Amino acid sequence: MATESSKAALSYILDDTLPREEPLDYITDFDERCDMFDEWHRMQQKYGGSMTPAAVGIAMIAPLDRLRAFTEELHTQDHGEFSMSTVPGLLDNLCLRSADALSICMAKASNFYFQPEKEKGCSGVCVVTGTPEAESARVFPYSKTCACRRSPIETTLRMFWGEERAALWISNFSDNAFMKSPKNTMFLDTELHWWFVNAKVAFKPLPGDDPHTIELQLHWLKDSTFQDFKKPIDEDVDFVIQAGLDGTQGRKTWGHRVYSTKSGQPIETGQIYRLWAENTDELPSRDMLELQWDLLRVAAIAGADGDDDEFAVEDSDVEPLQLDQEKQ
Repeated sequence: MATESSKAALSYILDDTLPREEPLDYITDFDERCDMFDEWHRMQQKYGGSMTPAAVGIAMIAPLDRLRAFTEELHTQDHGEFSMSTVPGLLDNLCLRSADALSICMAKASNFYFQPEKEKGCSGVCVVTGTPEAESARVFPYSKTCACRRSPIETTLRMFWGEERAALWISNFSDNAFMKSPKNTMFLDTELHWWFVNAKVAFKPLPGDDPHTIELQLHWLKDSTFQDFKKPIDEDVDFVIQAGLDGTQGRKTWGHRVYSTKSGQPIETGQIYRLWAENTDELPSRDMLELQWDLLRVAAIAGADGDDDEFAVEDSDVEPLQLDQEKQ
């Protein structure tokens, strides 16, 4: 049974007939995204180097206006006086630094689990299954990063999501108090928590005007054929095939898991779960929910498997993300 304090802090509204909306395609605007990726690939071949699974994930998920701006910048620099340095730099941000950013965000281990809450005996009801005593999951990972690791996240967000959105996200996840607060927390049962950490499930925050309510649409993500964010993709095989996105099924349909709510109802893509709190500070941040929605889908396409030890940290090292702005 959930504690009275957790009930008072945040109520999860669940019923036996879950509302559902038909989800969008797994990849929207697929043809245009593929055309831009092919253009990047041709540019990469011209200047040397290889495309990576991280670049595929960015191409399939990042906002179209930002991808168009990036493509235009590539063309502009390609005809510039310093093209031999500027174009490879842009492509490096796309292919390698974005891979590092994903690796930091998806690092395996305890840095994803909000252990301080668990140790205090604080728990809540799983937003999806209704299971009591659920684990508190971080909407965005809370981990120690050294100077050499912190800039890829900033670079990727600024370049492919835009300065305005990136600045807001960076401000949030560089704030110690924010990262430890309910604004960066949602309750999931153990299995859903694992799937969430490993980019097997993601939650789309739906538009709404009520500040006391957030509606989340669950989406099961698909396993990728890629295994490493940074490993060069096979030049002889269409990247769409390598990413498992070929055909109508590949680009339109979502993943599938056999799982059910406490009442026994199957959990399916498109179902909507409503979070309500009298105190709005006890709800997770809509901005950070939007960030996890995008980054988890990028990571799933790029080959997230929850097994990237390079960026893993120990519990004793936990502290908020330290970003480039700290050097100012």
